[in-house]
Amino acid sequence: MGGKTGINLDGYKNLVGAFSEPVATVISTTFFNTLQPQELLSGYAEMIKHALLSGPQDLSLVLRYDLTAPDYDPDELLELLRKSVGVKADIVAKDPHEKGLRKALNLGHTIGHAFESLALARKSPIPHGYAVAAGLVAETVLSSMMEGFDSQLLHTPAQYIHNLYPPFAFTCDDYPTLLRYMAQDKKNDKPDQINFTLLRAPGAPVINVTAPPAQITAALDVYRDLMGL
Repeated sequence: MGGKTGINLDGYKNLVGAFSEPVATVISTTFFNTLQPQELLSGYAEMIKHALLSGPQDLSLVLRYDLTAPDYDPDELLELLRKSVGVKADIVAKDPHEKGLRKALNLGHTIGHAFESLALARKSPIPHGYAVAAGLVAETVLSSMMEGFDSQLLHTPAQYIHNLYPPFAFTCDDYPTLLRYMAQDKKNDKPDQINFTLLRAPGAPVINVTAPPAQITAALDVYRDLMGL
């Protein structure tokens, strides 16, 4: 969905890529049954991201759904997924080559990609969605620090993610490496700046926010506290 392709290079996530729209995208509950729970959870992290970008109503629906329940309703999941794909499709249609608005879809990915790169360096790769879920928590914290996102509100998605996804473990000794990975992110406009998509509130993204290292590491501290690390 969206036409963006990418490959990892020199230990960095999605460093090289291109835009190539698919001929068609087919989504069916039939395919849900072919996925292991880890893959379902990995995809659901992107749905949490889209819900944060969409607004409080969609966010509430996504955070109420229990994907890990043995008797989860695939038809309900399909409807949630339809809405989620619609959020992305609307953004991509307005900005197919990521010149502006589409950067909103990078929410959770600057820190998330750094987590993925660190996991690759450790030779213990993690699913992309797990990294995004962790990145969403950290970047929502950063949103609270820099854009006034309600600090009480961020606990709901953070707790949901904590319940479903294993936390990404790291210590303050890893901060320089994580910052280096973030500085190498292809979304940065300048080599000495780290750009983020942040949130003022659910449904109110802010693109091209440059965060200083001290703020980023403070957000990582809070992430570790929220995840019990």
